[in-house]
Amino acid sequence: MTLLILALNKISTDEAKNQDPDPVLVIYPPDSKSSITIRESDFSRLNPIEFLNDNLVDFFIKYFITESNKDNFFAFSSFFYVSIVESGYDKVLKWNKGCDIFEKDFWIIPIADNNHWLLLIVAYPQYVFIENSEIQPAILLFDSLSFGMEDLAHMVRIYIGLEWAQKQGLEYDSVQEDDIPLVIPSVPQQNNWWDCGIYVINYAKKFIESPEPFLLDLNCEEIFDMDEFNKGRWIYKNILNQLGTGNIVKEGVNIYLKKSKRRHRRKPQRPLDEEFYYENN
Repeated sequence: MTLLILALNKISTDEAKNQDPDPVLVIYPPDSKSSITIRESDFSRLNPIEFLNDNLVDFFIKYFITESNKDNFFAFSSFFYVSIVESGYDKVLKWNKGCDIFEKDFWIIPIADNNHWLLLIVAYPQYVFIENSEIQPAILLFDSLSFGMEDLAHMVRIYIGLEWAQKQGLEYDSVQEDDIPLVIPSVPQQNNWWDCGIYVINYAKKFIESPEPFLLDLNCEEIFDMDEFNKGRWIYKNILNQLGTGNIVKEGVNIYLKKSKRRHRRKPQRPLDEEFYYENN
């Protein structure tokens, strides 16, 4: 009997060792090099008074673009800004070598800075380099705390100039504020310190659904349904629950249980100028 108990205990211990302590819930889109993995630890960030992490913000922006079939949108990883701050522009210029992002009308760039999420959207970047164009490019800044992060637009202008020069095989030419001005729409503001991620996702979702109102009028508060902010955590938990029901493959979403390397990133500081790019090349 003692030997049997010891054997059962060993089996139980071995099974516990083989279990993933942070199981995967959803991989979306499936069979894609750019798929995003959501684990239980990510899901728990949707609990009240929790800050959303990069996986959740990136996931839902990609999800809404994919589900809306908006081929004219391009979503940058939330590590775009982090990578520029930590390693300079050269690293991010390698990310999109297989894709001409200037074919896209809108770039969505989520940014985490000093424990705060905000959103940049670049509208019509391809027209920056077309003289006398009837279409005016713009950088839109969505900030649920109105912290005044206008200097982020400078970072984006540098990137646009460098990316264009690389794609066209040209010398780098600085992109000026007149070429692509910063626009700050009036949008709903959070009334706490932890819902900025929810607001960023909702800003992106509404813009993906219909960009035109944001480009015609800066007073955009009435465009939004405040229930989507107040109930956002429940709404996004429900989406993940629907996608991850059981162990099935549902509507192009694969459910897996497997281990993967965890990513650890340092907190970004501030955007950098052209000098940093050239000093590191």
